[in-house]
Parts: sequence; C-alpha cells; structure tokens
Amino acid sequence: TLHLACTLVDQVMACGPLSFDDEDDDDEENNPWEDESKTNCFLISRDRFQLLGATCTWLACKMEEQSPPPVSQIAYVSDNIYSVEQIKRMERRVCNALGFALAKQTPYPYIFEFARASCECTDP
Repeated sequence: TLHLACTLVDQVMACGPLSFDDEDDDDEENNPWEDESKTNCFLISRDRFQLLGATCTWLACKMEEQSPPPVSQIAYVSDNIYSVEQIKRMERRVCNALGFALAKQTPYPYIFEFARASCECTDP
C-alpha cells in the first residue's frame, strides 16, 4: 500500500498541470495555474501537498487492503487539517489526472522476487 501510494503521488506530480477548481483556495492573482505553459508538472502549493499524500494513501488502501479505512479516519490521521469533503474533492482530481488508470506497477514485486532469488542461491 505504501509503495502504491508513493507511486500515485509521483504519477500525479508528473501528469501535467490541472485546473484549479477548489472554491476555498487562494485568490486569482496568486494562482499558480494561470500560466500552464511554463511547466509539465502538477503544481500544488506546499500546504496542499499533505492533502495529496493522504488522498493517494486512501486510494492505495482502497485498492490493496481488504477493508480500507473510511475517509474520516484518513482525515483524523492527518490531524483534521483537511475536511472529508476536501479529501474527496482531491480524490476526484487525482483520478481525473491519471485518467482513472490507478493500477500502477510498483517496485515491491521486483524487490520481493530479488530477495527470494538471493536466498535460494546461498547454501546453509
């Protein structure tokens, strides 16, 4: 779950600029989304980066865990800095940014196979 959450954050950051549609965000003159031609990466303010991480962790839990935590627990773990609605809104933005292709290959299977193969080569 951790590897998938990190991979999702990386994929979102590399997906390109998105529309900035949160109604509770900064005013238009400080909007980093105005000139989207300057960058090919997802622009997010520092105070929203934890929201992105919590959302990607929640998405990874939904995909990997048998009983994923409810969104209220994700908000609680992040010290209630963000509301449940903000997490759900970011979830929609992440899913739209990735085109709902959330099943990403993570390094975990390779590490597992490498560790298994390295143990088979040694004699006890």
